[in-house]
Amino acid sequence: MSDSIIRVLQNYDIGHASSSPNNQEMETLGAAGGFSGAEFWKITVGAIEYCLRRWPNNKPTRSQANVIYPTLEHVRRYTDLPLAFPIQTVHGESMCRADNAHWELSRWMPGEPIVETEINDDQLRAAAKALAEFHNATSSLSQQQRMSPAVDFRCKMIDRLWATQFEQLQGTQDVSGVIDSGVKKMLLDQFRCHAHALRQQLELVRTVPVLQIPIFGDIWSDHVLFNNDEVSGIVDFGAMKLESPCLDIARLFGSYADYSSEALRRGISYYGEFRELNELDLSLIELYDRGYVILAGIQWLIWLELEQRMFLDNDSVRQRLQRLVRRCDAAI
Repeated sequence: MSDSIIRVLQNYDIGHASSSPNNQEMETLGAAGGFSGAEFWKITVGAIEYCLRRWPNNKPTRSQANVIYPTLEHVRRYTDLPLAFPIQTVHGESMCRADNAHWELSRWMPGEPIVETEINDDQLRAAAKALAEFHNATSSLSQQQRMSPAVDFRCKMIDRLWATQFEQLQGTQDVSGVIDSGVKKMLLDQFRCHAHALRQQLELVRTVPVLQIPIFGDIWSDHVLFNNDEVSGIVDFGAMKLESPCLDIARLFGSYADYSSEALRRGISYYGEFRELNELDLSLIELYDRGYVILAGIQWLIWLELEQRMFLDNDSVRQRLQRLVRRCDAAI
C-alpha cells in the first residue's frame, strides 16, 4: 500500500488499514471506466470493503462541494436510498486533502450495473423509483425557477461548431488512435443532418424558466448497481449540480436505450408513477436526449482531436463511442 494511501486512510476511523497495511487490502482500479480524471481504489479492512476516490486536480471546486455534500447528507437523512455516501473523516469532513488532491472514502456498494445487455422491466422500474425518490428528496432543497443551463450550453455548443469547429473536425485526425474513421464519419454526418433542427428546438425553450434542484448531473447505466432486480447501489456524484431533474431522466434512461429502444419511453412512464411530470418536463426530456445523441459524440471528437486530451482508459472511450453509435439511427 502506497504512502499516499496510508496518509489518506489515517484521516478515517476504519480500523487497522492505515496502521497495518498489506497488499491484500488494496486493489487499484484506475479510472474505473470513467472519464473525469478521478482515480479509484478498493480498500478491504477485515470483512468491510471501501471505495477510495482521488478527485481530479483542483476538483471539486468550492461551489461544487457546496452542492454535492449538503445534498448527499440531506438524502442520507431523509431517504433509504443506497447511495455511496461519503464517510466522514475523524475531523468531521466529507473529504480530506493529501498530496495536493482531495480524497473521498465511501462503503463499497454491492451489485452490478446493467451494461452491454437489455434491462428488464422490473430493473427499469426500480431504477425509475430510485431516481424519483432522489429528486423528491432534493426538491426540498431548492425551488429555483430559471432557464436551464444545459439547454443554454447546447445552444452555444452548436453555434461554436457551425462557426469554426465542425469544419476543423473534418480535417483533423485522432493521434491517439481511439476513433475509428467510420465512427467519426457517422457522428459528423448525424450532426450535419440534424443539428439545425435541434438548435431551433432548443431556442424555443432556452429562456423558459424550469425547476432547478440538485441532480446527479451525469447518471447513466454504469452508475446504478443491481442485485437481481433491485437497485443495490448508486455511485459517482462528481457531476452533481442545480439543474432540471429532466436531465437526469434523459441521461439515465437514454443510456439504457443503447440496448433497448423502448427503455427511454418505459423509464419515463415508470418515473411518473413516483414523481409527476408535466408536458414541459416531457418535452425537455426528449430534447435533452436528442441533444445527447447528436452532440455527445461530437464532444468526444473535440476532446480527442481538437484539444488532444488524453484519457486513462482508451478501451472505455472506444466502448462509449460504440454505444453512442448504437443510438444514432434509432433515436433520430
